[in-house]
Amino acid sequence: TPEDTDTTVVEVVRGGEEAQPRVPKPGDQVTCRVNKLTSRMATVSILCIGEDAVDDNFDGIIRVADVRETEVDKVEILNSYRPGDIVRATVISLGDNRSYYLSTAKVD
Repeated sequence: TPEDTDTTVVEVVRGGEEAQPRVPKPGDQVTCRVNKLTSRMATVSILCIGEDAVDDNFDGIIRVADVRETEVDKVEILNSYRPGDIVRATVISLGDNRSYYLSTAKVD
């Protein structure tokens, strides 16, 4: 109280904590580099989530069915991407322990 001059007010302020690293989640737009191609999928490294560069290494897979929305049965992934290509994609799901499943079918 203002009348009590012997009172000490202590304020706790959080500071110095490092920000948690951002992790891709379903629905995120990501920018990737194509690393390896097979007839059924492209293996990529995720470079950015939205406009933010990632600090950790995240791998992704773009399956043949997720390359485009129409005429999926006609997609030849080896003619769609080349190693080193930079690709925008959407995270579909967390996939397995090592890779995120990505899609380029609906990216603007």
